Amino acid sequence: MNSNLAISKLILLKIVKQIPSITSNQLTNLALETLYMDYFTMIQAFGELQRDHLLLTAVRKDEPETDAAGKPLERCDISAQGEQILKTLDHKIPLHVKTYLLQATSSKRKDIRREHDIRAEYAPDANGHYIVYLSQHDGVHEIIDLKLILPDKQLASRVCRQWKNQPGSTYVKLLALLTGENNRLPLESTLLHAERSNDNTDKPDLDEPYEEQQRMF
Repeated sequence: MNSNLAISKLILLKIVKQIPSITSNQLTNLALETLYMDYFTMIQAFGELQRDHLLLTAVRKDEPETDAAGKPLERCDISAQGEQILKTLDHKIPLHVKTYLLQATSSKRKDIRREHDIRAEYAPDANGHYIVYLSQHDGVHEIIDLKLILPDKQLASRVCRQWKNQPGSTYVKLLALLTGENNRLPLESTLLHAERSNDNTDKPDLDEPYEEQQRMF
């Protein structure tokens, strides 16, 4: 077996082990960012891991996230057999790749938690308009849940992008507008402080701009 392909498989298993339920696209991006494999090697390794039931992929029931085509996202998990192989052959992964993955997967987990706390989605309706769903969770409560009807896809996309990019400030401005306090800066400062101090648990900041030769598989 090609040694590069075998180690590429181990890298994929390690990523999925460190980020359970990672999407296929997220896995591809993290794998390529290691600079150890090219796209074609990654696809081959991914396919063979699926074939051998070391890597499990599926679209979960009631999956809330969709791709650009509106299809539910496919998620990846490591099987028990895959975990055993990774445990046995983890030392084969180059040290510099392990070091990179430690940092990258930690950062990606934080991004994923942030994505779960902040939701912005849109979909066409039967009348040719677009329904936009916006929500924000503070780790304890869902502090906002909005549904908007917009005239076109471009506007819906812009609203979703703004909500994801500046969730904290957008929430504060919306609350200030609804309470008639939109021109009072002290309110905004107070709310921002309250939002950031509400829970001291470890959760993402909402305003923060992944020898002897032996047969491996």
